[in-house]
Amino acid sequence: MDPEVIRTILNRIMTGDYTDPLPAISGAGPVLARIAGYRSPLLFVTARPYPGPISGWMSALVGVEPAAVQVVATGTYLAKTQVLLESGIRCFVEDRLETCYRLREEGIEPVLYRQPWNREVHPFTEVGSWRELSELIAF
Repeated sequence: MDPEVIRTILNRIMTGDYTDPLPAISGAGPVLARIAGYRSPLLFVTARPYPGPISGWMSALVGVEPAAVQVVATGTYLAKTQVLLESGIRCFVEDRLETCYRLREEGIEPVLYRQPWNREVHPFTEVGSWRELSELIAF
């Protein structure tokens, strides 16, 4: 694939500059709704530069009012840790392996969501589906 096409696609995803909503990973909605019953607002921390359409998309996916979803766009993976620590979060699901190492260094236990780009040997708990993640949570 042409590198410029890849850059354009990634830029549109990062900025929210697209018309068709991205499909959620199967099972995400029910698990997130269950978590939302224990923690409100439901906190999402992203390295994207701004939340764009994520807040509305997430509230619709989970089936809650927009105020029950908090999206913090840090602009960089390096800033995620501080947001999580300030929010009292001690465990975080992440799909970027490098971020998992940083989270652990700061006392946050990462759970790596398996993706094609993070297929290296690592010491973290790993899940490949929302069902697997829900089995790790003591509801």
